[in-house]
Amino acid sequence: MRPLLRNGTAERAAGRMRERSPHTGDSAEVTRDIRGIPIGPEEQADWIGALDRIEQKYAAMDRMIRHHAQGLSDMQSQNNSNAQKIEGVNELYTAMSDKIHSL
Repeated sequence: MRPLLRNGTAERAAGRMRERSPHTGDSAEVTRDIRGIPIGPEEQADWIGALDRIEQKYAAMDRMIRHHAQGLSDMQSQNNSNAQKIEGVNELYTAMSDKIHSL
């Protein structure tokens, strides 16, 4: 026979296991060896290469964002121009329609 279930939040939580934080572990697992000075010329060359690649990617992203912003500005200008043309056509249509209805 199955036991009666409790009501409310206790019933919903009865089948769940408690979740643990990823930071609740051995302190040796959490700490990492972080240093700001390369050890040896090979590691220094690796770091300089990595920083150079990061700078290149950053510069490429910056160019892409600026190009995208310029494209959006151009599109906005074109949209404004098109809106003015549509407004002019709408005025001509209204004038023609009024003239036809007055006949």
